[in-house]
Amino acid sequence: MPPFPRVLNGDNIIYLYDWLPSKSIRGSGGINLRIRYEDGIHVEGEGVSIAMDVSKMTRSQMALITHAHWDHSKAFGFDGLTKASTGATLELAKASGGNISRWARIEVGQSMEIGGFRIEAHNAGHILGSVQYELRLGDYSIVYTGDLNLEDTLISRAAEPISCDVLLIEATYGHPSHTRPTREIIINGIVEWAIRTIREGFTPLFYADGLGNSQELISIFNRYTKIPIVVHGKIAKLSRIYKAHGFPLEFFEEGDLRGEGLDRSDRILLMPKRAKFKRTGRHRPALVSGWGDIGGFGMEAFPLSDHADFGSLLRYVEESSPNLVLTVHGGAYDRVLAKAIESRLGIRARPLRIGPWDALERRGKWGAKYPTW
Repeated sequence: MPPFPRVLNGDNIIYLYDWLPSKSIRGSGGINLRIRYEDGIHVEGEGVSIAMDVSKMTRSQMALITHAHWDHSKAFGFDGLTKASTGATLELAKASGGNISRWARIEVGQSMEIGGFRIEAHNAGHILGSVQYELRLGDYSIVYTGDLNLEDTLISRAAEPISCDVLLIEATYGHPSHTRPTREIIINGIVEWAIRTIREGFTPLFYADGLGNSQELISIFNRYTKIPIVVHGKIAKLSRIYKAHGFPLEFFEEGDLRGEGLDRSDRILLMPKRAKFKRTGRHRPALVSGWGDIGGFGMEAFPLSDHADFGSLLRYVEESSPNLVLTVHGGAYDRVLAKAIESRLGIRARPLRIGPWDALERRGKWGAKYPTW
């Protein structure tokens, strides 16, 4: 396999002019395109900089936001920056408070042009409003997946791989240990556990991400049971936005039922993972998260996730058939996934961001969250 493209500045910048020499950019005498990581992803060429899911203010002409989860949508808070997202992503971000200015709408299937870049949005299958971005500059095509899911769920349609020259793919679950059962098996386990808990006289108490997994859990219990589900106020606020977009979610907000008590065994409780909620001996807790497959949480855990697992990530790469893959958002898993892509698919890959975890790998030491092969 030939060497990597030239990398500089702590290995967080990749220049592509010596990577695809047969490519050309309109109006320029040669290739002048680079991808770098600096508090987010930046694609730059012909004097134009496009930022994606940045966490700090940038001088880029445009900041693309893939979805409304806080770690990807911080750019909404930067007043002096022009940003673009779907309308649903904007609505969900506004639900968390704050004024948002200098915003441009881009929906799935739509495109916009910034300088010489043509930007198109594609479904990411992650949460309401989530998108992948395809950037074209001359003959180059670059795809950034953001967080993605390749399975249909009760509240989302699966993402489809996009052919490209360079693929930036998330690596949240980019380790072989994260290979999940089918969604049907996971959902059956959740429902059976809840019914059994109620029959034993206890209240099922689920902890999940307030945005994404929570709305799918509401839909699961609405569809497969007649058990009332009581949700935290934050989850209720976000779920009403889903309802406004056509998802028939039925639930009660906890604040409306305080007088009745929240430890009755004829209902299900749903809380954000970090919610301050005083449990009693009548509550039986369970975690619903993609991390539920690694155990050690001190409660029941179910690996329902709105992210692609390891096998799905490899399938996306294979079907998109890129010349170069850059892994992102996985910490130490960025390198694990990149190695797997090279060894299993024969496609050149590396982490976009070289971080402190790579020093740990060279010493043969990984954190507990990131097991070795």
